[in-house]
Amino acid sequence: MTVRVSIVGVWHVHAGEYVDELLAHPEFEVAGVWDSNQDAARAFATERGLSVLDSFDAAVAEGIDGIVVCSETTAHVELISTALRAGKHVFTEKVLTGDVQSARELEELAAQSGRSLFVSLQRLAEPWIYEMMDVIASGEIGQITSSRFRYQHGGVTEGWLPDAFMNQEEAGGGSIIDLGAHGYYLSNLFHKAFPESLVASAHSFTGARVEDHSVVVLNYPGGVTSVLETSLIAGPYSRWCEVYGTQGFAVVDTRDDLVYVRRLADGNGAAWTPRENGPRRATPLVRWLASIEQGKPDAENVAAALRLTAQVEASYAAATMGARTHLSDPAE
Repeated sequence: MTVRVSIVGVWHVHAGEYVDELLAHPEFEVAGVWDSNQDAARAFATERGLSVLDSFDAAVAEGIDGIVVCSETTAHVELISTALRAGKHVFTEKVLTGDVQSARELEELAAQSGRSLFVSLQRLAEPWIYEMMDVIASGEIGQITSSRFRYQHGGVTEGWLPDAFMNQEEAGGGSIIDLGAHGYYLSNLFHKAFPESLVASAHSFTGARVEDHSVVVLNYPGGVTSVLETSLIAGPYSRWCEVYGTQGFAVVDTRDDLVYVRRLADGNGAAWTPRENGPRRATPLVRWLASIEQGKPDAENVAAALRLTAQVEASYAAATMGARTHLSDPAE
């Protein structure tokens, strides 16, 4: 089947990547590009040989199957709800919304309309994640006690991150809601749980109106903790993940994207043993396509999207109050 889509918004830095993938995929057809900033839409479309749509109504008109939302985060609710009511499938950059109530309402609207609403959690396509999950499940590093995730780039200090990403009225926040989002859903995945509470610290080194670096601690049942560190002021781009157990630990970083395991059973001088990665997994757009073809929502993505929004919302509340914020799983 061919899925005809409109690009709604070119605000997000990943918009070009999504469009390039859509154009290369034989089952997608890009009808055109719309943005409330028509000059931005025109520049984006011209570079890729695409048509410019003169209104949002044209982006959700008859003959369009779905939309790919790369608008400012704070516009998600209005754009996505209107598209779903028009009978369109929706793919959107993370996060779905800035609060769990509106996120839940959008998911319910998608279910009622029989349309697929898919949130892009890009990192889930990376093969090291599944190797790390295999290490955890094997028990070779014992019972899991803690984890640490660090994502960083120098977008703010290097000047390549658009100013709008540090604008509360458009982005809805800074490091926590943007780059920091990956740590939440990966932590939930590795610990196979939703945190009972969290604490958060958000700061602006550059004096921006939103945080440019942050630390969040997720507290899971059984005394297990997970630390999420995010920075938009420390380049170049890097990612670290560390998972600790009672009998060893496993780590991965951007040097080679391989999981290295070190165990107590191998002695104090144990070597760092690399694990071989499997193939890359389906991208978010390919998973969205599968959901459309199957005629049902991707339940795993729906739950992960709701949980991500709940944790981001709670993190901002915790950072503002300077106190631990308790959580309940919105997907239950």
